[in-house]
Amino acid sequence: MTRTFTVGALAFYCFVVHSLTTERPFFRPALFRDFNYSLGLVAALANGAIATLPLVILPLMLEQVAGYPALDTGIFLLSRGVGLMMASVVLARFDQYLPPKTVLVVSFILALISGYMMALWTADVSAGEVVWANLIQGFASGAIFIAINTLTFSTLPVHLPTEGLALYYTILFSGATIGIAAIVAVLTRMTQVAHSVVGAHVNPFNERFKLLPIPESWDPGETQGLIALEHEVLRQAEMIAYQRRLPASGIDCTCRHSASTYVS
Repeated sequence: MTRTFTVGALAFYCFVVHSLTTERPFFRPALFRDFNYSLGLVAALANGAIATLPLVILPLMLEQVAGYPALDTGIFLLSRGVGLMMASVVLARFDQYLPPKTVLVVSFILALISGYMMALWTADVSAGEVVWANLIQGFASGAIFIAINTLTFSTLPVHLPTEGLALYYTILFSGATIGIAAIVAVLTRMTQVAHSVVGAHVNPFNERFKLLPIPESWDPGETQGLIALEHEVLRQAEMIAYQRRLPASGIDCTCRHSASTYVS
């Protein structure tokens, strides 16, 4: 780990020194003199880091917690792509009538609505709820991405778009890599915390086992009952972790909206 970090830091140092001292750097420093473009890079980093959350979380949640087969999960998530495609078609057709600021505000509201819908999901979420939430979020995400791209490159000099585009997507995909690694670590940690909290209430002295009707398979006095209880506790703990992370899509939209407001 230390060796990898050292090599990475040395390579980054060489890249920075080379970019600042050579006559023909890989990325010209003039790119960063454009205020809109510089803020657009920040928005791209946040976009890549957080916008990948649904793509990572939802398949795991739907298969491991909700119990849907992989094929059904893929069909449900197609609605996100349909929403993104709809946003692209609408903005391409009516771009001259829709200012980027208006697009951002409307998309921001739609993203918050979809995030709220996902925050209400339980382990027994229905297919319709998944499809509608993903359709709305896909439309909002696509519209925000297009609007931010438009604002980011709107003031870039005509001789710099090629380098600017390369750097922009490098930052975007780097953010996605960081986001995926971070969300896996956060989900693992939150699942462990939720499991310890929920599991603490599963014991023979909990009166709810006597007062409330529970499945016979959850008998804490039997080995199979304890195994079934452990499985359900883990399932609910995973759902709690997913449920707390799904609204982060709305936070992502807030960050991107704020950054794009400064850019505009």
